[in-house]
Amino acid sequence: MPQQPVDKFIEGNIHVSIWENDSPTGAYRTASLQLRYKAKNSDEWRTSNNYSLGDLENLEKAVQEAHRRIEDWRAQHYKPSAQSAA
Repeated sequence: MPQQPVDKFIEGNIHVSIWENDSPTGAYRTASLQLRYKAKNSDEWRTSNNYSLGDLENLEKAVQEAHRRIEDWRAQHYKPSAQSAA
């Protein structure tokens, strides 16, 4: 069964998925972002990597929100040690 995102949200037409991965040093999260739109004269959804000015504004907001969500998760799961705080 394919891995599912642990979190998803939409900012305008930018769709964001947050993924949790395992590594030898512990779990970490990443974000993937896609511009999604419906094709002209069709109900077919498409994905693009080209961004208009409005898309860039939504992309900026989406990146900031993904960053906040991943940072919040990390703060809850990884407490700094006394050595790293020095």
